[in-house]
Amino acid sequence: LETLNLSGTVEALCFHREKLVCYARGTPYLLYFDLNENFKQSKINLNKGQAGYAAGFDDHVSFAVMDIAAHGDYSALATDTSRNIILESETGKAEEINEVRVPRQGELDLPDANEGKFIVLHLKAKLDNKPSFELLKQKITANGLDYKNGYFENPGKNSTPSFLVLNGEEPATFSDNTEVKVITIALHLKEQRNVEKTFNKMLELGRSIADAWDMKLCDESFNTISEQRISEYKNEAHEVDLKNGSYGG
Repeated sequence: LETLNLSGTVEALCFHREKLVCYARGTPYLLYFDLNENFKQSKINLNKGQAGYAAGFDDHVSFAVMDIAAHGDYSALATDTSRNIILESETGKAEEINEVRVPRQGELDLPDANEGKFIVLHLKAKLDNKPSFELLKQKITANGLDYKNGYFENPGKNSTPSFLVLNGEEPATFSDNTEVKVITIALHLKEQRNVEKTFNKMLELGRSIADAWDMKLCDESFNTISEQRISEYKNEAHEVDLKNGSYGG
C-alpha cells in the first residue's frame, strides 16, 4: 500500500495504462503516478493547449475537474463549469483535442419559452391634461429611446429592442399634432436578457411620464399598479433572467 499526500481535496481519479490519474481541487493540472516506478509523479497543465491560453497563466485555476474517464489514447475530463475537456494522454503532454460545452438554445433550434409573453405597463391621461405628442416625444427621447415608424424603442442587443412605447389606442402608432390618451410600454420577453434591469427602466420611464402629466400608471389589465404587482413583475423578470443565464455575464 502507498499513501499519497496532495495539496488539495482529490475530486476525481482513475487508472489508465499502469498509471493513477487524479485531480486535486485548487490546482491547474492533472497528476499521474506511475505504478511501475514507485508512484513516480508527473503533471499535465490543464491551461496549456486551450483556446486563449497565454504564457504566464500556467498556475491560473478557473475550474475544477469533477470526473475523469480514460480510454485508449484519450482522457475525458468533466469540470464544474460548462467546459469539458478531452486530452491526448499517451505521451503525457497536454494536447487538447476538443472542448465540449453546453450548446446554446439557438444551436439546438429549440422554441423560445417566452414566445408571445410580455410585460406591459399602461398610462391613462386625464381628460383635461392629455400630453401633446411633441412634448411626449421630447421627454421619451431624452430618456434614450429612439423614435421611428410611429413608436419609440429602447435599443437592445442584436437588433432586438428591449422594450417599445406605443400609442395605447389603435393603430398603436403616434402622429404629430395629436393629444395622447393612452400610452403602452411593452416588453416582449422572447430572446431578452437582463429583463429585471429592463423592467426597472420601463417602470422609471412610466413613473416619469405619469408625474409629468398626472397620468395613471396601470398594469396590463388597466388596473392602477400596486407595489405588489410591481413585485410580481420583478419576480417574473428575475425568473426569465435565471433561465436565460443573464447573470453569467
